[in-house]
Amino acid sequence: MHTSLNSAQETERPNSQVQILIVDADPQMRLVCAEMAASLGYAIRTTGDLEIASDILHGQLVEVLLLCLPWGTKRGLDLITEVKLLHPNIGIVVMTGSTSVNDAVEALRRGASDYLTKPFTVDDLFEALRRAMCDLGPQRRSEWTNSSKGLMKDMGGMVGRSIKMERIFRVISQIGPSDKGVLILGESGTGKEMVARALHRVANKLNGPFLPVDCGSIVPSLFEAELFGYIKGAFTGAFRDKQGLLASAKGGTVFLDEIGELSLDVQAKLLRTLQSKEIRPIGSNRTTHFDSRIIAATSRDISKMVDSGAFRLDLFYRLSVVTLRVPPLRSRKEDIPLLVSHFLKKLSSKRGTPRSLSGEAMKCMMKYHWPGNVRELENALERASALVEGTVIEADNLPTPLQESARVSAEFRQLYGTSSAASSPSIRSLIAVERDAIERAILATGGDKLKAAKLLGIGKTTLYRKLREYEIADRITIKSNNP
Repeated sequence: MHTSLNSAQETERPNSQVQILIVDADPQMRLVCAEMAASLGYAIRTTGDLEIASDILHGQLVEVLLLCLPWGTKRGLDLITEVKLLHPNIGIVVMTGSTSVNDAVEALRRGASDYLTKPFTVDDLFEALRRAMCDLGPQRRSEWTNSSKGLMKDMGGMVGRSIKMERIFRVISQIGPSDKGVLILGESGTGKEMVARALHRVANKLNGPFLPVDCGSIVPSLFEAELFGYIKGAFTGAFRDKQGLLASAKGGTVFLDEIGELSLDVQAKLLRTLQSKEIRPIGSNRTTHFDSRIIAATSRDISKMVDSGAFRLDLFYRLSVVTLRVPPLRSRKEDIPLLVSHFLKKLSSKRGTPRSLSGEAMKCMMKYHWPGNVRELENALERASALVEGTVIEADNLPTPLQESARVSAEFRQLYGTSSAASSPSIRSLIAVERDAIERAILATGGDKLKAAKLLGIGKTTLYRKLREYEIADRITIKSNNP
């Protein structure tokens, strides 16, 4: 066993964390994979050499192996056979190029848990690593699972156990204690402010305030005065000195929601403040030290705003040292039952009357597209809770869009003979029409996605995204064009 390996890197982690070895000759790919795995809570070792990897696997505990398998590499395949003999419960995820699928199939035959074809997405890697956990012994799997569940307890009311939310929780735990700038992206209603509050909470800045600022609700002409403050006589109506929001934070956190609404003039002054760590109130020649953390958020496409000149590139870089994208609810529907339980408990406590959801009502919840995300879900439950006469919320008590979505889904099932359903509605939403067209194309082409995309006049990537959004693959059997 080597005591010093220049090409291997190790990060000390608590014993409860799963040990992963990343083997890839490409340094950049090793770094990217290490960052992804670290955000999931793995203890990381990396190397670009198969022989060094063999030494590590022989001499130290490794529970998951992420192995790049270049085309035609017999040594890489032999390493899989070798390590499975040493550690039968190790989880192995193989990364391959597009031309080495045959090797990936052989790797699976020799004991690999899964394989990824480069290039792959962050979510693809997360799902593969999660599946690799199934090969671990029950005790280690239980320890890791309990550690994952414990993350949610420190998130200040944020709810979710999906892969995407678990990733958010782990990143918050990692970057929360620092003062790095964070830019939170996501659609309206996804919970960007809750993410910001969780970052503030983890940072242990409870001695300093959390000040949320809605950049879109303050009149542009008054925003600079609200943010930086002013002195008496600075402008007409300034009858006394006023401390700005930035100065009021005093070591806490300032959350600038909808940062994309700021004018270019205010953006320039905010940038100067962040760079100099000094605040100059309007009309004053004096500056005060600024030591608070800035967290920004927007539901707009900030990259397009930068490209068009509507948002300063230098400010974007200053704010987005770390970027967190909060997923829409439709992409993490497995969290809906947990969210429903969470909000019903709150409503029951608030009203003093227990509330529960019927099976049919839950089906409506799961089939709906949720354009308003978590905020819409909470509002839907609050409305239904107020209207229901008993303690059980039925499907008929839910808002009309949720009932409509369930009827559209039932119409599709009736059309293809999978179940009985009510008569079709007279008016259908555009989302329902699009979903129906995709389902028809998939069935018409026998599940051939490439042909279905051509039939619909869209790209294959767009079709894959729509299949995931509408969960069509979960309702009908389709075949893949990939080997």
